Amino acid sequence: MARYVLKDIKMVSSMNLIINNLPNSGASDEQVFVCITGHNPIDDSFSYYDFDHCIPVPNHVIGITSKALNKISIPIKVPSLKSARIYLAINSDFINMTASGLSPSKDYEQPENNILYDKIEFDTSTDNCIINPTSVDFYGFSYTVSVIPIGEVTPKTVGITTGRTNIFNAFKNIPANDSGPFSGNTAIYQQLFVFNEKNEVVRLLSPKTMAYSDWNQDPTKRELFAQYFTHYFDDYINNRCFIPGRKFSFFSKDFIPDSRNPVFFGKISDDGKTLLLFADEPLSEPYQPVPFLINPSSPRLKLPGGQYHNVVGNDPTTIDWGYLISGNVIAGSLWSSDPVTIAILVSICRGVMHLDKGHIDWINSSNYYKNDGAVEFYSKLLHESAQNGKVYALSLDDVYGNDPTISFQAESTVTINLNSLEPVNFS
Repeated sequence: MARYVLKDIKMVSSMNLIINNLPNSGASDEQVFVCITGHNPIDDSFSYYDFDHCIPVPNHVIGITSKALNKISIPIKVPSLKSARIYLAINSDFINMTASGLSPSKDYEQPENNILYDKIEFDTSTDNCIINPTSVDFYGFSYTVSVIPIGEVTPKTVGITTGRTNIFNAFKNIPANDSGPFSGNTAIYQQLFVFNEKNEVVRLLSPKTMAYSDWNQDPTKRELFAQYFTHYFDDYINNRCFIPGRKFSFFSKDFIPDSRNPVFFGKISDDGKTLLLFADEPLSEPYQPVPFLINPSSPRLKLPGGQYHNVVGNDPTTIDWGYLISGNVIAGSLWSSDPVTIAILVSICRGVMHLDKGHIDWINSSNYYKNDGAVEFYSKLLHESAQNGKVYALSLDDVYGNDPTISFQAESTVTINLNSLEPVNFS
């Protein structure tokens, strides 16, 4: 291994990483396990960070490398890596790891799925590095990340500061609306918890991460909860957003604060089934390449089957709209991956799409998650628990700058503070 490393890998530190397990976090340093993975920018090989040699080693050369925090030399000299992640496990070491990471699902037959862990994304492959605390797939425990951003002189801190016990209790106490309606049914949030063999909560899955089998062990209830998710925003969309003849203005995903940004305009067709998009206020210049969008709601999906998590095809009745609205858009889909359409999607999740002056109200985070009947609680509660309200809970939280991503200069010192790792048991 050493010969391979010395020949092919430059041993240059691109990030000096400090991991602090704060007093009263709920776990000792011996109980915190660290694993760093990423792609070596030299040959794009998926690699594990070797803590003994401070270098990335391809997974075909070495098995998974992880260490207890009390046995790691701090700061950790992290080399140049792209599409990289810092994994942190509590009480149990990692069993295995792939390039895509661990599956967060409820597949209890897989031992690693019972591990309490979380992850932080980063990229140190260029001089302008980034680090990104993320809860897009799931929330495991609370931590913060601090580093001096590019162009600034004082550290910026992002992350979740509320304790995991309080966060899980907040989800447990979401007001119930499970009397039967598909739209706005908050019963879906009680299905997001993942427990280990001790009945301790190890993580909370985001709704869009839920595999079909995750919704419930009972096949009938499983189908119902999956329907609740895909139709969650139906009433909000049809009764408040796609009102026949409605007109509104908004910025695209590419909005930059304190800059001159182009304003886009929308008009709902007279039958409420189509949203027409324009690049000018007189509505004479259709927006290209997406001049119109169909109403993102449909009849009951055929489940189980290929319609779950489906976002492709020309038949709107086969689209899993809840999954698509959560940010799962691809080129060629009915809504497509476009800066203008993406801004509309995330504004549905945030409960502000019905506001006509979107170029003012959609970018104001104080307006988010106040829509009665279809509040996206996963994002709402995590944003309320985060430093300055910034967290990656939605895939599209970078729209209008609601995300915690920090850009920093190579060789900077990055500090992760673990503040809430305590076990939580509802029984």
